[in-house]
Parts: sequence; C-alpha cells; structure tokens
Amino acid sequence: MNKQGTVAASAAVCAGLLATGHLADRRRERKPIAATMGIGLGAAYLAGTYLQNLPLFGAVAHPRVAHGDMRFSLTFDDGPDPRHTPAISTLLAERGHRATFFALGRAARAHPALIRQLASDGHEIACHGEDHRLLAFAPPRAIVA
Repeated sequence: MNKQGTVAASAAVCAGLLATGHLADRRRERKPIAATMGIGLGAAYLAGTYLQNLPLFGAVAHPRVAHGDMRFSLTFDDGPDPRHTPAISTLLAERGHRATFFALGRAARAHPALIRQLASDGHEIACHGEDHRLLAFAPPRAIVA
C-alpha cells in the first residue's frame, strides 16, 4: 500500500467510526452522542497514527544526545528498490556511513540480492511490514506474519 492508500485507509476507519455512531444514534432516536464519540475516536486514531510524538499507541523513544554530539540516524523506508538502493548503499558504504533500511517483505523477497548487498555494505536491515498496509487494528497474528 502506498502513502495515498494508507491515508485513504485511515480516512475509511474514521468514516466507519462516524457512521457506526450515526447509525447507533438513529436506531435509538437520540441526540448525536454516539456520532460525537465516533468523531472523537476517529480524531484520536488519526492523531495517534500521524503525530509521531504522541504516545497514544505506546511510549515514544527519545534519544539522549550528549553535549556536542553531532551524530544522527539515517533511515530509508519501503525498499529495497533496484533503481536507487544499490547506489545509495554503495555511496554510504564508500564514505564509511551506515544507515537503517526498513524493507517491505514483498520487496525484500523480490530483490534478495539487494538485501544481501545492504548487509554486505554494513547497513542495518529492519522490517517495515509486508506491504505497508494499515496495521493499527490488525490482529497479533497478522503482525507476527
């Protein structure tokens, strides 16, 4: 799933929460209490998903930087991509830099030689999920898979 798909899925979750609340209110012929709750839950879900420093879905890690320490972490997401990954990996390795490449499972299986090159060049390889689908409400077995 690309970024637009993720945003669309997030919007669908929020619309579903609002629609469920609206239907509950209509069924009970009440003021829009459940719909308002749906809006609140949708807003909380979006905030927890897109505001990176909001600990709604778990604790946020904050690095401790020593005085004068100028190091930083370089990460690449959603690869490996045969058009760009080899050149980026080689360039960084030649200059003595290391990065973390967050690979999608389907892309890693499609390009195993690129994963081997990343490891050979000294980079860290991390999992960015199978196909970038929305995992907020996925069952634990889907996360493990």
